Amino acid sequence: MPLSLINIAVPGTPGLLFTYACDPGDAATLEPGQRIAVPFGRRKTLGFFIEKTRQKPKAAIKPILSVIDHRSFFSNDMYKFLHWMATYYYANVADVLISALPPELRRIKKPDFMVNAALLDQLDVSSFPKELIKRLESCDAITDRSLTALRKKYGTLLDNLIDNGILAETWAQTSDENIGTLLGYTIDTESKDNANIPDAIKYLAGTGKYLSKKEILASGLTEYAFRKLKDKNIIRPIFGFPEILPYIKPRPDIDKLVPTDEQAEAIKLLLEHAKHFNPTLLYGITG
Repeated sequence: MPLSLINIAVPGTPGLLFTYACDPGDAATLEPGQRIAVPFGRRKTLGFFIEKTRQKPKAAIKPILSVIDHRSFFSNDMYKFLHWMATYYYANVADVLISALPPELRRIKKPDFMVNAALLDQLDVSSFPKELIKRLESCDAITDRSLTALRKKYGTLLDNLIDNGILAETWAQTSDENIGTLLGYTIDTESKDNANIPDAIKYLAGTGKYLSKKEILASGLTEYAFRKLKDKNIIRPIFGFPEILPYIKPRPDIDKLVPTDEQAEAIKLLLEHAKHFNPTLLYGITG
């Protein structure tokens, strides 16, 4: 099946769209503003899906590296608003989209490595340490951080597995539990180990809101105790898709607002001289 063509916006570029090849199955589910990992020159970078296209450029088309998220962080209305903002201010739409994301979502993390179980079964494991093979058989993916630790222990054996396709790099989310961005932490106050949790934290946990690490440490818990309680699953990270910067808040009285005489005159002059521009009133007067 031929690959689909999609247009990607890349932050920090003149504002052009770049055409990449994509698996038709992935292309069918992409949403505007969805984060995509792409090769760009000699580097790998973050881009945003804008649209599908049938127009094939003259330059060679590269395939995308990976669809990073399961869906776009932007609602349809939010995406349209940010796209309008980019058009209005002659800005690169990717620069506007990336500015609307939390800092931790503005770059692609180092890739994880998926374990190809079929190729692993065909591998002659006699030359590999048993504990390494057992580790690979017990998981679907290895994070970049874990791979660094394994490299220190097993050296070039990991590179051999990568070269043979048994470990394949991916920029997509590899854990269903960690989809999205970190929203905060919850605390299991019913645990038998909760004697190690300061009373201040128990009080905060009782409010039902997600706690930041800063709030937890400010209660008197040490960094070491935080990590130990997290390892025991007493302090649990919560991942998800936050509401990205709700720019436009509901105004139930919007239909009752009437411009002053000066505002009405300014709006009249704008409309008379607008020509091909489209003036828009956003809670006041704007060009």
